[in-house]
Amino acid sequence: PPIEALCYLISNAATIGSGKKYIMLNDVSRVLLNAKVTREVYVQFPDDRLLGEEQMVGWLNLCLYGTRDAAMQWQDCVAEHLAPIGFERSAAFPSLHRHAEREMCTLFHGHDYVSSGEKRQLDWLRQELEKACEIKTDVIGFDDPEVKPEGKILNRIISVDKNGWSLEADPRHGELIVEALKLQDSKGVATTGADEPEDEHEILLHDERVFAYRSLAARANYLAQDRPDISSSSEKLCRELSVPNQASFKKLKRLCRYLAGLPRLRYLYRWQEMPKEIYIFVDTDFAGCKETRRSTSGRAAMLGGCLLKHWSKTQSTISLSSWEAELHGIAQGCAQGLGLQSLLRDAGWRLPAHVYTDATAAI
Repeated sequence: PPIEALCYLISNAATIGSGKKYIMLNDVSRVLLNAKVTREVYVQFPDDRLLGEEQMVGWLNLCLYGTRDAAMQWQDCVAEHLAPIGFERSAAFPSLHRHAEREMCTLFHGHDYVSSGEKRQLDWLRQELEKACEIKTDVIGFDDPEVKPEGKILNRIISVDKNGWSLEADPRHGELIVEALKLQDSKGVATTGADEPEDEHEILLHDERVFAYRSLAARANYLAQDRPDISSSSEKLCRELSVPNQASFKKLKRLCRYLAGLPRLRYLYRWQEMPKEIYIFVDTDFAGCKETRRSTSGRAAMLGGCLLKHWSKTQSTISLSSWEAELHGIAQGCAQGLGLQSLLRDAGWRLPAHVYTDATAAI
């Protein structure tokens, strides 16, 4: 599911409503074996089949791991189970379901559920899920001895304390990037990027260094979903995946040194009142790429004091002035704002979206 859906559930728990809210994490055992097959799928038996069955195959009634139907049919299986008990499926984000009467939302991905709501409502949902499949459940909440203060979902760490809720990416990703280049003991740097000599763009990487570069750049790009501070640098690294050069590898090492000095970053969703709008902040680095002269747009979407989404993207066209680059960034911010409005509308929140920029000429 999109990361903004998970961030919404945490911000929903941080928003003061009619009662104290908790977050419930459910892990479904043998998840794909619960979904029914909707077409004819046959499998071969193993070699130890009984005598007389050599010419027979198996006709699947339920999905099996490795088949094309497994993931898709599991989504439909979840929807068919949640709909009769009052949940409505989001039109924009099919993995998000909302129960309007009980004021709760649940998000699923693969075999993991994450739900936000009052404790008694979450207990009801847990009982309903246990009727359909075998699950393991953890409930996270503050100042309650019956629940845990921390849990993991989608390899991300969710915790809560007196200041509010927190979300942190799996710290192992940053550690693996630093360990791969053996920079654990290096001195950290304050920025993720630096100017590189122009002549090093002509020196291409070969063999093992190409594989290492692509692997580490892809891992950094995955980590950037939860690290706004490295999103711009990881995006630039991924632009050079096809033909990496010596300058590309130096930029990767610079990012590794930054992660060595700042290995972990945590979002803090402070306790807040009901927000009145979606804030979207946009800015643009005009002609930031020295090779293509393209601009890079950076944006962040906030729900009150809670970050829903951030992104860094190179513009597809070459802008001829700074205000034109800013205008493209504003248009992209508006498009993202419409998407977030759809998400929140399906979750029961109808809020206006306002885009903020410091570019007077673009306005």
